[in-house]
Amino acid sequence: MELDFALLALNAEKGAGGKFHIFGGAFDTVEVGELPATIPPFTLVARFTGTADEAGQPHTFAVRIVNPDGEPQDAGNIELKIGEHEGVRSPTRAASALVTINMTFLSEGQYFFQLALDGHTVKSIPIFVILDPAQEQ
Repeated sequence: MELDFALLALNAEKGAGGKFHIFGGAFDTVEVGELPATIPPFTLVARFTGTADEAGQPHTFAVRIVNPDGEPQDAGNIELKIGEHEGVRSPTRAASALVTINMTFLSEGQYFFQLALDGHTVKSIPIFVILDPAQEQ
């Protein structure tokens, strides 16, 4: 199994036929008026692909958040299995993960969402936190 794509979105849902409904996708910057800043929940969207032979085999998807000081924080693990689709002629199958992130940013700078599959890092998604007092409400 391998990562097909991953992105951050304001909101996402998985619809019929494995389609994603993504709102505000692929953002990489958050502007806040003060720190610490708790922002509304957002979603990490990830899709994995594999062969029909991998159908039903369990894999572990892990998310780790790394702050600007390089300190990691585990956000959790999810068990994924490539789906079994009878009658589908495609040689590939997909598994997906929608992870809701509730987060408080303590400082400005670049954070990373490190994604791992079966213990191996497959992607690192950066997000920048910028302090802009004009954003204060």
